Amino acid sequence: ERQPPQQWPEGQKPCGVGVTFKQHSNGDLFVRRLSPGGSAENSGRVNIGDIVKTIDGVDVSGKDFSVVGRLVLGSPGSTCELQLCPASNPSAPPTSVVLVRAARKSSNLLVT
Repeated sequence: ERQPPQQWPEGQKPCGVGVTFKQHSNGDLFVRRLSPGGSAENSGRVNIGDIVKTIDGVDVSGKDFSVVGRLVLGSPGSTCELQLCPASNPSAPPTSVVLVRAARKSSNLLVT
């Protein structure tokens, strides 16, 4: 399903939570990298390799990165909730982490 691009107030740039994602061949989305000083790193609750189950309640398994981007990016100061499972135990119940979006000098969301 194709969705229109997100619109941002004039002069405002969308920002993320300081996470780089990668997708496994099985469709699982996982944390590839944390941006130094980003909300995810500062939380101490997001780790490289964690499997992302949902973003703001939306299942992201197998989702196109454009969908993931629309879910993660938002206005500075707004929040984003991730449901994560540790890479060491992907069948564990997911834990919830609420992160605050913040502007950074470089992009806060990279998807590859």
